[in-house]
Parts: sequence; C-alpha cells; structure tokens
Amino acid sequence: MLKQFRGLVMGIEQKKWILIMGGGFLTIPMYVKCKKMGVNILAFEWDMAAPALKFADQTMRVNLKDMEDVRRNALKAGEQFPIGGVVTCGADIEIAVAVATEALGLLGISVQAAIDCNDKVAMRKKLDATGLADTLWAEVATVDEAISAADKIGYPCFFKPIDNCGSRGCKRITSAEDIREWWGEVIVFSVNAGHRAMIEEYVDGPRQTIEMIVEDGTPYLVSIIDTHYIYEEPEKYPFGNWPVETGLNITELSKDKQQHLFEHSARVVKAMGVNFGPVKVDTTISSKGIQTIELTARLSGGFHCQYATPLAYGTDEISAVAQMALGEGLDKELIRHKFERTSVVLAKFPESGKIVEISGLEEAKGLPGVKEVFVFRREGDVVAPYRNSTDRVAFVIADGETLEEAKRNAQLGVDTLIIKTQE
Repeated sequence: MLKQFRGLVMGIEQKKWILIMGGGFLTIPMYVKCKKMGVNILAFEWDMAAPALKFADQTMRVNLKDMEDVRRNALKAGEQFPIGGVVTCGADIEIAVAVATEALGLLGISVQAAIDCNDKVAMRKKLDATGLADTLWAEVATVDEAISAADKIGYPCFFKPIDNCGSRGCKRITSAEDIREWWGEVIVFSVNAGHRAMIEEYVDGPRQTIEMIVEDGTPYLVSIIDTHYIYEEPEKYPFGNWPVETGLNITELSKDKQQHLFEHSARVVKAMGVNFGPVKVDTTISSKGIQTIELTARLSGGFHCQYATPLAYGTDEISAVAQMALGEGLDKELIRHKFERTSVVLAKFPESGKIVEISGLEEAKGLPGVKEVFVFRREGDVVAPYRNSTDRVAFVIADGETLEEAKRNAQLGVDTLIIKTQE
C-alpha cells in the first residue's frame, strides 16, 4: 500500500501522479500535456535548473544514468506518492524508465529490452540472431581492432560509440588515419560500455525515422520523417563528416514505401522485445533495401513528436503515451491523422566562435508558416565546432500545405534569424 505524502493538501492526494524522467527542453511538452490531463507530476532529474522542472509538482535529484540510484529513488518515491506511470520524452533514458517501472510494478517494457535497444552492440546481436541482420558491423576495443574491422567492412564506414544518442561521438571515416585521429573523441561517448566502440557499414541512401506506439505487442504507426545531415551538402555545410542533422521533414516517400518501412520497423520492434509504449526506428533505404540504423524505446527528440507530427497530422502522441503509462490503454484517436499537411524542422548553423549578435528572432517568428523559433544560446556564449546533433544552437519549425511550401517557410525563417559570431 502506497503511503500518502505528508503535507499534500486534502483532495489533491486523490489525483493521479506520473513520474517524468528528465527535465530537458524537449521534455517540456510532456509536462505540459500531463498538467492538462490533470495529473500531478514528480520529476527525476540531476540538474535542478533544467527548464521543464518549473512544471513539476515535486522533484527529486536523481542520476538518470546510474540505475541503482534510479531504482532506489523510485522505491522511495513509491512510498511517498501514488505514482501511476513513468514516462520520458525526447531524452535517451529509456533504461531509467524501465528500471523505475519495474521497481514500482507499473506498465512498461522489460529492463533487458530497454538495454538491448540502447546498446548498439546488443541491438545488432539480437537482430542478427533473429534473422534481421542487414548491416555489417564489428565491436572494437582498440585502435588496431577498429582499423582491422574497417579494412574488412570497407571505407567509408561509421565509427561510433555503443550507447549514446544525438549522434554524439559518431564519425563517418574514410581511412585508418581517421580512426587514429578520432579514437579518443569517439570512445569517450560510450557511457556504460567501457573502452568499446563500433565500426559499422556506411549505408548510403535517404534516411528516415519511423515512430510507433506499441500496445499488447502490436506496433501502431504514428509518423515517418526524413532526416538530413551536413555531409549530404558539404558546400552548404562545410563542417566535415560528422553525422550532424541539418533538419527533418514529414516524409515525402510514397504511401507504398511508407508501408514497407512500417512493416520492416514493426518486425524489428517485435524482435527487440518492445511490447509496450513508444518506440522509434531509424532506417536507410539503400541499394540493399531497407536497413536498420538503430532504435530506441522512447518518444523521439529533434522536435519530431513535439512539433513536426502534430503540425502535419493533428496527432497528440505525447498524451497517448502518458495515458498508456497510467494504465488507460492506447487511445488511437490521439494518433489518427486528422488532416494531411507537412512540416519541416531546420537548424541554423552560425560559424563557430563567440556570439556577438542575435537579431531577427521576432521577425522570424512572425513569418508565414513559421510556428516556432528556438535559440539555445545567448550573446556572449560560444558556438562550438559541430561534432554531433547536440551542438546545434537554433531551430526554425514551419509547416505548409506542401513540402516545398514548408521548406520555403523554414528556410526564410533561418535566413531571417541572424546569429553573428567572432573567433
């Protein structure tokens, strides 16, 4: 029996509580949706200055990468609050969510399934074992092992950490010298994998993210987006071979190709043991067919579930996931496409250096089709060299009746926003 938290006002303790993992910017829509649903929010977060925490009713300082800390504090929270579900949004902490749900006896995927999705080596091994092998790869622990693996797989190839997100530490390499040069910068991002990394076949072709929600082992499609990277347009983005996303858009693939992508991704999700809640699969359509890049058992980041899909289709997948976590089942109406528009998220890439001017923000926000403009730096801050997608500093989100219109709206917003830097 859960103990009522001392000090709660009479009547308030009868409301449902939801535990939200993380308090970063991309989790804010989850907090806002849960408040609209009338549930109380307990937040687990290490950074007590995280922007989403202002929406929480209670907070606990927890290291979300330390699973013992998560488990211990989940049990403690369960004695104080009548927690009905655990969620996150756009944060790479699906293992923490699974650990907390297991500790509290709530709905969620198994801890092992969460680990297998987060650990890229575990994912590859599981897909290989279930007949879904589609990409050459090798686990490596030394520079020599990495060079040997790359020689066998062939250049160019990807050199990546085993358990991270946001393309942290990933590098498209073209030679053994690249491996020697970048070993230290890649390996540091293998958070819980020790001194290990991966060499993976570089798959050339358009890339997508397929977002789904799983109920009773059945995946339901929410949306598919196309993703784009700086190395695809080296003249426009002269920042090297790092897989930094320039943006995303609601897919322009045919309905037939979208169905094939969904069917492929659904097989991957089932093979990985994800039988409940949100999941996204990243893919490439290459000369070999559809190939799996990775997957994660959580709602997407990059403004995908937060803005792109709702703008294009009128969905509310964030509320759908929160309701499921609370035991209310999947409300399919929340993920039904109410209309067919399109949307674009486009990053702004100022030159690296100290920011000396930010202007045009309000003008950009007022442009036709521009729905949001986010700038995550201030004058005086430093724009670091672009090594991964988390190094991006500003975004424009736009919609339109057609993809061409949405792209024009987003590009005009990016061009209107001025961020000047100096070395």
